[in-house]
Amino acid sequence: RYAITSPHGFDNAGRGGQSMDAAGARSQAGAEGEVTERVRPERVEPALLRSGRFDYIVRFAKPDTADRATIVRLCCRRVPLAPDVDVADLAKRAEGFTGADLETLCKKATLLAIADFQRNAPRGAFAVSQRDFLTILESGPSIETTS
Repeated sequence: RYAITSPHGFDNAGRGGQSMDAAGARSQAGAEGEVTERVRPERVEPALLRSGRFDYIVRFAKPDTADRATIVRLCCRRVPLAPDVDVADLAKRAEGFTGADLETLCKKATLLAIADFQRNAPRGAFAVSQRDFLTILESGPSIETTS
């Protein structure tokens, strides 16, 4: 994930406020400059990266195992988890996932559990199981890159 900042806080047309870059990522301009989130560097228009356009291009590393476990716990704080859910194991298996990927993992696992709960004539309390997470984990991270 990259954050690109502009010293001016304006979009390419010279307007302040929200803008979109060539990769389709939303930007928010302010007094401090422009920050763009979740930009894939290979999809950014090369003209945007010419000298003088931006002061800094900052690369953020993907979260490590402990950070991934924290993100999953945070994303599932309002979701009932079954006793078999092992967040540490999920974090290990989610190598290469970004924070956004982990949020999507939690949402999709919850939706899968809801569909299963409704389909199987509800018996007992609803909870998301380890199996739901593992089913979604099979799809892998959104971006296959090294770092």
